[in-house]
Amino acid sequence: MQESTTSGEVDTPPLIYLFIIASLVCCLIEAYVVRTTSVYADIRNRKILFPETPGGNLSGEDSLQLVRNLRSDILPLMMYLDTWPTLFLYVSMEYFLCLIAAVWIGVQSQRGDVPGQDDAMTTWATSVSLAYTAKVGYLVFLVWRIPISLVDLVDFLFLLWMVRGFSITASSHPSRFLAIAALIVSVISRVLFRHLTAWSPQIIF
Repeated sequence: MQESTTSGEVDTPPLIYLFIIASLVCCLIEAYVVRTTSVYADIRNRKILFPETPGGNLSGEDSLQLVRNLRSDILPLMMYLDTWPTLFLYVSMEYFLCLIAAVWIGVQSQRGDVPGQDDAMTTWATSVSLAYTAKVGYLVFLVWRIPISLVDLVDFLFLLWMVRGFSITASSHPSRFLAIAALIVSVISRVLFRHLTAWSPQIIF
């Protein structure tokens, strides 16, 4: 924690707060992605009807691009105003669940060392938050017309960021398995949360 050096000086907020805010922004983007991909999945499975388009080419409309999905003929199907808040709540809960799981592993590794536990909380929370900021990659799909089938690459990038972050965080710990344990616990937390709530498929595609 940073402290003021003179009276009246405002403390600089810890960097972890900025990472958490950035992660929540990415959660908001992911909520849009989940809703949009689920609607197009229903269209492909003929669970809902898609408005007729010139040529009737569904693949021409199957995109996360904002300018397409905010069109007047598609927007009523998406129902963003009704679904976005709930999906954002779910994805935020998933983020905090993974964060708590990783922090718990980090704190347990410093058991008996109170200053070390405080540092572990900040460090491991930063690692998870940095991993979630990898989901800013969804923005590429929102701007350009890229096939939805490639959106799972963002999940792959998220996993790589998490592996890298945990590896760096645990590098000073004598046990080389600490990063692996944190990764497994975080991934299991995500898998179980999505399985129990069914708010999103395990892999978005």
